[in-house]
Order: sequence, then structure tokens, then C-alpha cells
Amino acid sequence: MYTYEIVRVNSTGVINYTEFNNNEEIIKKYASYGFRYVGYIPVKMHVNGGLSAIDLIFEKKLEDQNE
Repeated sequence: MYTYEIVRVNSTGVINYTEFNNNEEIIKKYASYGFRYVGYIPVKMHVNGGLSAIDLIFEKKLEDQNE
């Protein structure tokens, strides 16, 4: 069984150019908690198709209570 954490990351910049600034720090932070980065989901988009927000997804295996 796994537990999941989802972290919203917003972009900075303008419609033609956006950037996600703190995603690497967030991934390292959750790795230090024992979570593994598994992917992202785009949750907000500009009218031109550029991403303005994503959800980073992390998972961590739960300890088996029967062991």
C-alpha cells in the first residue's frame, strides 16, 4: 500500500513564457521525507496552451502492519 502527497506549483512569467522555479527544491524536500516523485498533472493552462500550474505527485510505501 502507498500513501500519496500532491503539491501544487504555480508558474511565473507571462503568457508567452512561463517558468516553474521551485520544483527541484520541492522534489528534494519530499525525497528527504522518504517520498518518491512519480509525475505531474497539469491543472491550469493559458489560452495558448502554456501551463500555469501543475500538481507534483509523490508516493511513499507504507510499512506493512503484519510484518
